[in-house]
Amino acid sequence: MDQTLYRKPALLIAIFVLLISWVLPLKALDPVSNISDFLQKNWTRESGLPQNTIFSLTQDQYGFLWIGTPSGLVRFDGLQFKVYNRQNTPVLKNDCITTLHLDMDGRLWIGTEGGGAYFLQNREWTALTIQEGLSHDYVRTITSDFEGNVWIGTDHGLNRFSSEGLQQYTTHQGLTDNMITTLAMDKEGFLWIGTHRGGLMQFMNGIVRIYSQQQNLTAESILSLYSDHRNHLWIGTMQGLYYMHDGEGRIHYVSQTAHAPITSIIENPEGTLWIGSMTDGLWRIHEGKLTGQGKTSRYIRSLLFDRQNHLWIGSDASGLYQLKDRMIDNITRKNGLPGRAVNTVLQDQQGNFWIGMMNGGLSCMRKNKVSMSLGAADGLIGNRVTTLQEDSRGDLWIGTADGGLNILRGNTLEHLSQREGLTSNTITSILEDQFGNIWIGTDHGLNQLENDKIAQIVSTTLSTHHIRTLKPRKEGGFFIGTKAGLVTYNSSRGTTEVHSRLNELDILSIHQDQLDNLWLGTNGNGLYCQIENELLSWTTHEGLPDNHIFSITEDDSGDLWMSSYRGVFRVTHEELFKVSRSKIPFLICDIFDESEGMVSSRCSVIGKPAVWKSFSGQIYFATAAGISIFDPKNFVRKPRKLPLYIEAVIADGHSVSLGESTVLSYPLNQLNISFSFLNYTSPGKTRFYYKLEGHDSSWLQLSPPLSPDITYLDLIPGHYNFHITAISHTGSVGEATMAFRIITPFYRSTLFWISFIAIILAGAGVAYYTIYQHKIRRRGGKYKTSSLDPQKADEVIPQLLRLMEEEKLYLNANLNLKIIAKRVRIHYNHLSRIINERFDMNYNDFINRYRIQEAKEMLLSKDGYQKNILEIMYDTGFYSKSVFNTAFKKFTGMTPSEFKQCNPKTTNK
Repeated sequence: MDQTLYRKPALLIAIFVLLISWVLPLKALDPVSNISDFLQKNWTRESGLPQNTIFSLTQDQYGFLWIGTPSGLVRFDGLQFKVYNRQNTPVLKNDCITTLHLDMDGRLWIGTEGGGAYFLQNREWTALTIQEGLSHDYVRTITSDFEGNVWIGTDHGLNRFSSEGLQQYTTHQGLTDNMITTLAMDKEGFLWIGTHRGGLMQFMNGIVRIYSQQQNLTAESILSLYSDHRNHLWIGTMQGLYYMHDGEGRIHYVSQTAHAPITSIIENPEGTLWIGSMTDGLWRIHEGKLTGQGKTSRYIRSLLFDRQNHLWIGSDASGLYQLKDRMIDNITRKNGLPGRAVNTVLQDQQGNFWIGMMNGGLSCMRKNKVSMSLGAADGLIGNRVTTLQEDSRGDLWIGTADGGLNILRGNTLEHLSQREGLTSNTITSILEDQFGNIWIGTDHGLNQLENDKIAQIVSTTLSTHHIRTLKPRKEGGFFIGTKAGLVTYNSSRGTTEVHSRLNELDILSIHQDQLDNLWLGTNGNGLYCQIENELLSWTTHEGLPDNHIFSITEDDSGDLWMSSYRGVFRVTHEELFKVSRSKIPFLICDIFDESEGMVSSRCSVIGKPAVWKSFSGQIYFATAAGISIFDPKNFVRKPRKLPLYIEAVIADGHSVSLGESTVLSYPLNQLNISFSFLNYTSPGKTRFYYKLEGHDSSWLQLSPPLSPDITYLDLIPGHYNFHITAISHTGSVGEATMAFRIITPFYRSTLFWISFIAIILAGAGVAYYTIYQHKIRRRGGKYKTSSLDPQKADEVIPQLLRLMEEEKLYLNANLNLKIIAKRVRIHYNHLSRIINERFDMNYNDFINRYRIQEAKEMLLSKDGYQKNILEIMYDTGFYSKSVFNTAFKKFTGMTPSEFKQCNPKTTNK
């Protein structure tokens, strides 16, 4: 296995404690919802799987998901797939993985189609084949019992693996058939055996009991077995599903499954049974009722519930599926909305919800069903509804993007527009003040209405009259958010106050919280908070998910909910203030989008209000595809420590074994650190921060698209501590650290410099001579033990140049010194000496010089101009952007972008 942090016995204990916190019971799939309503995610070959056929699934004690495919064993952490096959794991004799099982000792058992069985423990592979006493090398099923024995079903009998070795059971010991297709252990310790042609058997202490037509089992070909929490045995056959109650002895048939081959059976923690079939997709049995099927592949081969109660489905030809509950309700066209995009939402005093559409006018909703819609045909001026406001009399004010203002009084519609004195027909916000006056914000100023007539036009005294939002103040008056800052309006005095520190900001949203703190969401500048005379701010640099904050509201617990281009996120005051006061380095907040069930993560940017907290405390967000409804009670934050592993460390191309005192040699040109973080819910929203103490002055964030490795170049001697932190979309945190030391060469030591200064003081001539002799000795001693024939070097150089200039071997990203040495038939140490002495450069510079020349030619070519720099980087053999930029600047004196911009051949095209 790869180099993970499974190094010390104490660490296993720590991991066990970690998993206890990680495996806190989570809500399982709703047993009564339609299967088609669950959130579904699919991974295929295009996602990194070696095959779209999934034979088997299991999860190990560390949390990794293991997948058996016809093209190898796969480990999955939610983000990346790691494949084990004959090419990279020589112990494997067959790539077709038929079955997987995790035993009581944490060993991962692997069955293959013709290569026998294997178990993987502490990175060590152990093979069990015919040579070790296995009855057959075609392994179809593996399970284990409570005594630690492992049972292996093959095409020629049953095998028991114990401390005593392997023991075989075949038809000679009473089995009805030697082709064992499936095994299950019940709670009383009985082993149940399913066969290809011999039906079902019960086995214990060498005694076989046969179940056949006499017990009402009419099918002879058994595909799957499962013993549930009540010790009922479920039997999947080629002709449907059977079951047997604990101790009853008689088998019953589930007639609704007739003629459907049942390939997999599993139970979730709540006791709902899930059944995968070969022809009818996914079924479910809850409280004795059979329901199905979902939109997953019709041919299901394997099922697994992970520790977070996600259901994983291995299909025959469609890859890997994940099913999970939809945490967010939505109101869409299915509920009667006349269109997709919603701008604004409001709940009136009677509890009705009013919904302003981007192009569908106005709708009224009761009990999540649209009861009435108004459009242009019904007298509404403008179908693009941008803002809603209910006044104290119960009248509904409806602002549009192009038609002005509508007023709905009972069943009557009235209108106001520029003809009646409005400064614009584009209404951006509406507000009723404490005196009952209606204020109308537009893209050309603020209007006040008295008795439904324009009384005055208020100047904001800012450089723009584009009003974004209006929000009442608890102290009286209201706040005015504009495209160029914030203004406070005092209604009693009729005056405005400009907040000068904010006049460069485009204010999209305003919220005054329970503690009277003023929160401002901006268009591209993140979040601001004014606490008395203190002004705080947060952006994506501090961990805010987005710098565009469309709306802000507060739940009953005081947590802030905000909408953005990236969806909805929730954050606590405490977290925000801790970051602003440098008590923690980055924000920990919850991020929600389609992964949790939002109909769209693109929230409304122009609607006012674009968010509404209902009387029951639910929060309604307007989005580009409907309304998403959040119930904060369903999103109780339970931060947990999640597994984050440093997988491997590569120093100048060589693997490093990590320990308490890892020592690396200087010079160190390149250090690569790869990691994995287990997140099967929304891995794409995980944020990673890292810092190398002794090198980085602050925390750095990995930017998407995420590559799970970090590279450092040209580290100097010293002590280093590497830290990486992962923050999931629900605020759960994973952390990993690694300490290492780069040895200081003697010429950088204190003793050397004291001696050197002493020599200088003794005499410049002696110092010069000493340094000169020292350099001569180093140069002569570098290849002191080398036996390179100068004639051989003369023969190698033309071959080397041909490989570089004609075959362009340097374009191979996996090229190394040993590959080239093999091509020119010389030891790689000798080749290194030839490059150093004849070309006066090291191997990396020798190769990178050709690659950079190739990159320059691509940048100057017509085809290269149409490519981006990242594509050219990969085309020329580089695998790291930082390495490419460093090499390019070394050989050209400028970055690739600077080179492309200053060259007229490219910029003028």
